[in-house]
Amino acid sequence: MKTPLWTLLLVAQLGAMGAQSGSDVTRVIPPGSAPDVLRFAVTERGPHHRTWERVGQVPGPDGRLVERRHVYQELATGLHFQNERGEWEEAEERIEILPQDAGAAAMKGQHKVIFPPEISSGLIELQTPDRQWLRSRVWGLAYYDPSCGESVLLAEVKESEGYVVGDNVVNYPDALRMWWPTFVTPTPRRDLSRTWCCVRNHPFRSSLA
Repeated sequence: MKTPLWTLLLVAQLGAMGAQSGSDVTRVIPPGSAPDVLRFAVTERGPHHRTWERVGQVPGPDGRLVERRHVYQELATGLHFQNERGEWEEAEERIEILPQDAGAAAMKGQHKVIFPPEISSGLIELQTPDRQWLRSRVWGLAYYDPSCGESVLLAEVKESEGYVVGDNVVNYPDALRMWWPTFVTPTPRRDLSRTWCCVRNHPFRSSLA
């Protein structure tokens, strides 16, 4: 007599279930529902690091549960900054608009930057981690050739009001006196502040055609 195929499959499935019931099964904990004893917490912070730690329980040689510390250290440049109380806080690449049309500022990092409301007459102020203020002004866009040591001024800055784009960009549209569209974009980072000058069209396209 032939045994139906579905009977063989059922027997195989029951056999697998019986083998599983005779061994330990690891319980999977869904994300976000782990008990506090399994979660890492920050125990120490510094300018470029933070230490994560948790205490777990593992079986000892005699079978009793014993505590074991799990520690690792996260590293990143400019990870934290010191607040007014001297405490380390997590740095944020975020620009906030200042009241009374005073411009915008990024104050949640080791380098703090204040952006003027208007680029041609205003100053960009940068505070270093040792609390020294550096003040600069965008003067223009120049090209420098290191092979001969000569430079040429391509454009001078002109009046342009800035506005915040996203969380960490101040945009000064059409800020350079040129014959092609440009915009100057200072961008703060956790470890420094950088400025981009973007040219929308090739400046010499007509002469290359």
